[in-house]
Amino acid sequence: MKRFSCVLVLVIMFSGAAFAGEETSPVSRVTTGETSLQSGAFSLDVAIPDSDSGWIGGKYFYTNNSALECGLLFNAQEQNSSENQQDAFATEVSAAYVYYLSKKRISPYVKGGGTLSYKTGDYYDLRNEDGFGFLVLAGLGAEFFVTKEFSISAEAQAKLQLGPTCYLRTFTPFLKASFYF
Repeated sequence: MKRFSCVLVLVIMFSGAAFAGEETSPVSRVTTGETSLQSGAFSLDVAIPDSDSGWIGGKYFYTNNSALECGLLFNAQEQNSSENQQDAFATEVSAAYVYYLSKKRISPYVKGGGTLSYKTGDYYDLRNEDGFGFLVLAGLGAEFFVTKEFSISAEAQAKLQLGPTCYLRTFTPFLKASFYF
């Protein structure tokens, strides 16, 4: 009975590939230049910008080269007495326009948008101001399609905070994983 079950599972697995009628290898589809960068596509993106934070978001492509990206970032810091830093928490909601310069296996892009943030505590020793802030962001990056449905991207962002006080934040590197459907 055990041998029959193993043979049945193997037949089911290989029958789908034998009668599919189209190429089943997603890697070879990407090498021919096919990506998920097309109108109507969605992606789910995850990133860990640094050791204290996590980011989750998504993109909707309304044209073949343009997408609207929305994201949510959480950041929590613990007290560090050697740096005279207190506990802090911050969250950001962002929206950005993303424009892809080419649609190849490695696709460079530029982005611009805005972020609404809320912080409490001594967040990165910037200012000890609790409350909401608004930031303008700009970014430059490249997305590498491992398969048509999965990509890894590297990006650098700069953020200019406009409220409650005005200052330029540091350039933030992002390494994201994207799942397209």
